[in-house]
Amino acid sequence: MLRSVIAAIAITITVPNIGHAQSSSSVGQKAILVTGASTGIGRKLTEQLAADGYFIYATARKDADLQALATIKNVQGVRLDVTHPDDITAAVETVTKGGRGLYALVNNAGIGSASPLTETPPEEFASMMAVNVTGPRRPALHLQSRGAHQDARRGTRRDEANAATHRGTRAANPALRRADSQLNR
Repeated sequence: MLRSVIAAIAITITVPNIGHAQSSSSVGQKAILVTGASTGIGRKLTEQLAADGYFIYATARKDADLQALATIKNVQGVRLDVTHPDDITAAVETVTKGGRGLYALVNNAGIGSASPLTETPPEEFASMMAVNVTGPRRPALHLQSRGAHQDARRGTRRDEANAATHRGTRAANPALRRADSQLNR
């Protein structure tokens, strides 16, 4: 059980009803920021949402991952390590300068450990907490403070789902279920 908790991916989704966005040629194309988009659920979700017509700001830490993400239609790779304030500021600038606003934020970045909790080195545990617990809050706060994120104060309905495990993501929304089914093929 402890291994499951430590290895959990923290996903925070702020989505006002994801369905199908406007076409990629549309000026009003809805934009979504997906953290941790280089592999796994984040990558599949990025691919699915982009295929559905959303414009995706897909974040990753490595150059090779950013280049791979940039080859997907409707996707712009953005360098982001959720533990580095300068990366967060630069990512928010990218979203702001993009001029699309932000329809949704998917905080998917996460790391885990195969070690039992009591045997996890303190530095590794601190890193997991910085990415999985504190990390999802940082981009959301920066985006909100810059006005790039729609929220309830502007009269925009905002649905939030917080899922701490892979299983929890299955019920979050149809796009996540489609990404999940592709991962499990």
